[in-house]
Amino acid sequence: MAFCNKCGSEVGEGLNFCSKCGNALTNSSPLQGQSAGADDMAVQQLVAPVKQWITSNVVWLLACVQLFGAVGWVLDNVRLGFVIVMGLTVTFVVYDLKQLKAKNVVRNSTAWLVLGVLLTPVYLFVRAAKTDKKYGPAITNIIILVLYLVVVVGTAGQGSSFDMYSPYSPHFPYR
Repeated sequence: MAFCNKCGSEVGEGLNFCSKCGNALTNSSPLQGQSAGADDMAVQQLVAPVKQWITSNVVWLLACVQLFGAVGWVLDNVRLGFVIVMGLTVTFVVYDLKQLKAKNVVRNSTAWLVLGVLLTPVYLFVRAAKTDKKYGPAITNIIILVLYLVVVVGTAGQGSSFDMYSPYSPHFPYR
């Protein structure tokens, strides 16, 4: 059983190109002509489905990234939630842009990166319009953003760390 060294998907014996990503396959293994060990094959078999799942679901992960920021809300730490959301957003957008660039959908990845990080719903709508016309992730992202804002506004004034951003709070920095 052979695997593509770029995307990790299973490829048939004797093929020169991966049927998923089009990567040129080489006949030599990573060990310079020696056959890969059983451990390497087991790791490839475990990693390949995970890579495939992430590759096919990265847009949905990006759409739902604000849910990961709920960790900060639960721990009453707004900054932690913000760091988690921004870190995952950048990671997912960069990963998605690599895929789109490989398919020649994107030329200027810097502009797309800025759009994806700062205006994620717009990025998801434009991405859907240029690729598969599936707007579900963009709509989901907007719904999650609205719910997130309702929760943030709803918890303000109830003793949460969100109060420190209110000018009426005793914790406001300029009081």
